[in-house]
Amino acid sequence: GAPAASSSVVPAEPGVGTVFNRVAVPKAEPWKAKRKLSDAQLLAHAEEAAGKMRQRKAEGKSEELGIEVWQKALEKAGGVKQKDDPSLLKKAMKRKERQKKKSAKEWKARLSTTAKSQADKQKSRTENLAARGTKGKSKANKRKEIVKKRAGFEGAAKPLN
Repeated sequence: GAPAASSSVVPAEPGVGTVFNRVAVPKAEPWKAKRKLSDAQLLAHAEEAAGKMRQRKAEGKSEELGIEVWQKALEKAGGVKQKDDPSLLKKAMKRKERQKKKSAKEWKARLSTTAKSQADKQKSRTENLAARGTKGKSKANKRKEIVKKRAGFEGAAKPLN
């Protein structure tokens, strides 16, 4: 028979999906990968990382620093955007805040102009309806004057007895 497949497979560590030639590939967690961090969260992470780098420099762990620098360089070369500069993140947050204020101001102006135009339209509508009503009444009055009285049909109804 065929050799057992389970004999050649090395049991993986917990939390590790697949092992390729001693390189552990973590299990995919799509719900965590899809979520984007806010600018404030990115800024907190960046400041924390900068603090850790300063601490490692002070401790003299240059090898770990070199590894991190190379990892960042490889990610950047691979097309991954680096969002780890606190000053740039602060600028981005300020820019977004300015944009929010500007759009809020524009929205407020738009609401006021739409309210004003709506009020103007309603005013002109009521004026038109009033004019139309008086116009109709005046025409009806003229018609009544012109119409001749018909014998036996005009006037108050008289009792039969």
